[in-house]
Amino acid sequence: MSIQIYSVQKRTTAIVTGSGRGIGKETAVLLARKGVSVVVCSRTYSDVRSVVEEIEKLTSKDIVLGIKCDVSVPSQVDSLIRSTLEKFGNETIDILVNNAGVAFNKKLVVVVVSISIAYLLS
Repeated sequence: MSIQIYSVQKRTTAIVTGSGRGIGKETAVLLARKGVSVVVCSRTYSDVRSVVEEIEKLTSKDIVLGIKCDVSVPSQVDSLIRSTLEKFGNETIDILVNNAGVAFNKKLVVVVVSISIAYLLS
C-alpha cells in the first residue's frame, strides 16, 4: 500500500516598491510571468496603471494589484499592506522588493554637527 501526500501550494505574493518604471517595473513583470501575485506600487498613479495593464496582458487580472503609494508616508504603507492581504488572502507577504528611492532633505551642517556631538559624547 502506498501513501500519497498531496501538498496544497499557496500562491506566492510579492510587493515591489518603486515598480512604476525601470528596474522595479521589470522586476514586477518578471515575477508575474513566474506566477507570483504582484503588487505594483509607485507614487505616480499613471505609472502604476501602465504596469498593471502590461502585466494583465501577459498573465491574468487576478494576480496583479496596483496601488499608488509613497513609501515615505507610514499611513500609505499600512494601507498598501492591508490592501495586499485583502486582495490575495495570504497571511504573509512572501517577497518584498524595496526598490523605491526615498531621500530626506536635511542640511549637511545639521547632520555633521549631530555626528560630531555624538562622537564627543561617546
